Amino acid sequence: MSNSEGSKNKKLYCRDMTVANIRRNEEGGSVEVIFLESARFYLLLKKNLAYDKILKQLEYALSNAKSINVCFESIESDFIEEVHFPLAGFDY
Repeated sequence: MSNSEGSKNKKLYCRDMTVANIRRNEEGGSVEVIFLESARFYLLLKKNLAYDKILKQLEYALSNAKSINVCFESIESDFIEEVHFPLAGFDY
């Protein structure tokens, strides 16, 4: 489930992470995101209702070397569900 109506009611696993790279696959249904804090590759699914907003936040964090709070369904999940930017007033 990617930020559908049920994810708002679920407790998500979140951690502060620094974006190292964003890889776009125009034909695929996701964007691959790499963080400095993890050797894993994470996916932001295009079907996520907040896809555009999350992608803009990830791009901003990458270009400004800012840490962001990234949320997943569980510690084992590779799918980005939400992103919370720590700067007050940052809103896309």
